Amino acid sequence: MTNAAKGDAVMEALRLFFVGFLATFVLTGIALAVPERLLKDASVTGEGLRIVRDRYEIAIYYDRSDWVASGELPYSEASRQEYPPLGALYIALPRFFSDDFAAFEAISLARSAVFFGLLFAATGVLLRRFGRPRKLLLFYFMPAFLYFSLWRYDTFPALFVTLAVLAVDAELYGAAIIALWAGIAAKVYPVFFLLPLGMRLGRDLGSMKVRASVAKGLVIVLAVSVAFLLAAKALGLSPLAMVLGTHAARPFEVGSVRELVLRWLWALGMHPEVAKGLIAVSFGLLQFGAFLPLVNFVKVRNSRSFVRACLYLLIPFTAFGWFFSQQWIIWIAPLLILVAAPKELLMLAVLDLLLFLQFPILYDIDRHAPAFDAVTIARTFVLCWLWRANAKALSRERT
Repeated sequence: MTNAAKGDAVMEALRLFFVGFLATFVLTGIALAVPERLLKDASVTGEGLRIVRDRYEIAIYYDRSDWVASGELPYSEASRQEYPPLGALYIALPRFFSDDFAAFEAISLARSAVFFGLLFAATGVLLRRFGRPRKLLLFYFMPAFLYFSLWRYDTFPALFVTLAVLAVDAELYGAAIIALWAGIAAKVYPVFFLLPLGMRLGRDLGSMKVRASVAKGLVIVLAVSVAFLLAAKALGLSPLAMVLGTHAARPFEVGSVRELVLRWLWALGMHPEVAKGLIAVSFGLLQFGAFLPLVNFVKVRNSRSFVRACLYLLIPFTAFGWFFSQQWIIWIAPLLILVAAPKELLMLAVLDLLLFLQFPILYDIDRHAPAFDAVTIARTFVLCWLWRANAKALSRERT
């Protein structure tokens, strides 16, 4: 790439950043001016719906950042923490500026606007590299993607994943390793993309340049990781056990397809523990079973098949887990729009609308109503459809 072309790419990324940032920054101002609960008569509890504003998760972030105000260290018994180190630092960042909850919320939203803009810009650069139209960035302004980008912190780790894809496309594999490591340190789920990255690397490791890049990336990752873990041990902190243990101990949660099937089996009279065991085994296979066919039957030849391979593992994990987070759209959409056929894009739009319908709307109206369960079924169907379409496209790319 010539210097002029590099300069054009940088200017394009800056323009996209300011478009994404300014749009969401204006929306954050609107959100702060709107009451958290609207349409109180629509809710069975009378609390109303969080259609625009959701302070619940912000309150959790505020609580988990108490270590800043108290002077305690995270991952200690006095300051338990379920977020990985970079994620914990990210959500606590506003607390360094103010201990006031309203200020914490405002700074959190401003920060969300910044990282929305960064993700928006990085994805725009990737769309051009993949030969895709930039109008696909409009998916970022669909209801669920935009809502959870503001009120959750997933754009932060998702940005690292997008940067990893950009590095893979540029054959900067050491940078890809570092980007995925940073994503894992922000929110564990990018760990699933290490296997596709390894499969992609397997094709190019004969090159001395590639081996040197990989070695540099691994040395940096290992050195920082070991230093952090040794420091944590010396200070009596338990980051790995606390983070992984918290998530492993989570029960089947409302909104997951596992919890829905569990209720059905209980209604049929199956013993509660037998039902839980049956679901844990069967849905565990569905959730993690894609790893074996990916390794045995798929070739990750290029950056497009790398993205497809990441989706091959990610979609079933989201669909069949013991919990379901509507913000999964922030993990799926940035990858899928890079490679999706028109029908996949249509189903992605349907998925976004279903997720926003389920939370916050139906959840706040009555999460125990049949309509809420119906959307769980519909959402799972759409995810299965997307996985099948992605798998078929991936199989075509290996021929």
